[in-house]
Amino acid sequence: MCNAVLLPHVAAFNAKAVPELYVDMAAALGAPAASPEEAVPAALNAIRSLASDVGIPRNLADLGVRTADFQTLAANAMADACGATNPRVPTKEEVVDLFRQAHQAGA
Repeated sequence: MCNAVLLPHVAAFNAKAVPELYVDMAAALGAPAASPEEAVPAALNAIRSLASDVGIPRNLADLGVRTADFQTLAANAMADACGATNPRVPTKEEVVDLFRQAHQAGA
């Protein structure tokens, strides 16, 4: 569930590195776009809409995540081997910021 709440924030973060990949993503999500500039917001909106449709909580606060947990969560995320394949490798502070964004989203 936490990953689903974080997805639009991480997708927006990664879009800065690989916007061209969002053309296919937007099309797969039913929001076709002709260019990366159109595809990034279309894909992000489609992700948010799908999350809402399937009942994903609006933010991390709704899951009971506390801001005091961000440093520990970020350290765990930085240690996760999956991060090496991310198109844009974040710093720990960027991960904390992603948690902050996801914590406040829709509030």
